Amino acid sequence: MILALIPKDYDTLILVTYLFSKLSAGIGFMMVWLITAELYPTNLRAQVRENYRNKYFFAFDLPK
Repeated sequence: MILALIPKDYDTLILVTYLFSKLSAGIGFMMVWLITAELYPTNLRAQVRENYRNKYFFAFDLPK
């Protein structure tokens, strides 16, 4: 939105503003990702990881 207000002659300012905006969006997404993962207790996260590994990791093993 702010890029529409910057004159087209300021190429460097447009680039810096764009890159800063992209960096801010990436940091925001990363923080949301980490915070939502920390909402679940550790024992629940370990249990889900163990069930996922048992269900999908050995799914392609041939029966003996």
